[in-house]
Amino acid sequence: GAPCQSFSYAGKKLGLEDTRGTMFYYYAMFLNKLKPKVFLFENVKGLLSHDKGRTYKIILDVFKEEGYNIFYKVLNAWDYNCPQKRERLITIGIRKDLNIKNFEFPSPFKYKPVIKDIKLEINPDKEHCAKYSLYKESIFKLVPAGGYWKDIDENIAKNYMKNCWYLGGGKTGILRRISLNE
Repeated sequence: GAPCQSFSYAGKKLGLEDTRGTMFYYYAMFLNKLKPKVFLFENVKGLLSHDKGRTYKIILDVFKEEGYNIFYKVLNAWDYNCPQKRERLITIGIRKDLNIKNFEFPSPFKYKPVIKDIKLEINPDKEHCAKYSLYKESIFKLVPAGGYWKDIDENIAKNYMKNCWYLGGGKTGILRRISLNE
C-alpha cells in the first residue's frame, strides 16, 4: 500500500493535501503498466473514514478505472494468530476481465493469542531481558500492566514523551505497558 501517515489517527490527517497521501497514484500507475491479475492494497483503518469517506472513494474510483473489481474489509491481525491488535484496511482488486465477481476474506481464527504465548517461548530466562535506565524503570513502574500514559500523572507523561506529546492524533500506543495476558 501507500504511506499511511496522511490517514492515520496518529498523524495530522491531511489526506490528499499531504504528498504522502497522493502516493497511491503511483500504485495505480504500476497497476496500469503491469496489469496484475490481482492486487492487495493495505492501509490504516482511518483511510476508510478520512474526509467522510471521500478520500477512499477517490482511491477506489482510480482502481476501478484501471480495470479492477474491488473488495475491501477492515481486518485485525489479532484475529489471524498474531498477538497484536492491529486493524488494517485491506483492499483486494481483481482484474475485471477475469470475471470474478466475489471475494471472501478469510474467517477469523477462534483463538486470540496473547503476549505470553510467544514471550515465554522466546525469552524464558530473565537474564536476557532488555535493561532500561533507572529513569525509564521508574516511569514503567507508574504504568499499570495493561495501562498506558493516560494512567499516570500528565506532567510525568509529558516529560517522558517529550515531542511525542505534541503530535496530533492518537497516542495510545506510546508509553504502553502490555501485560502478558494481552
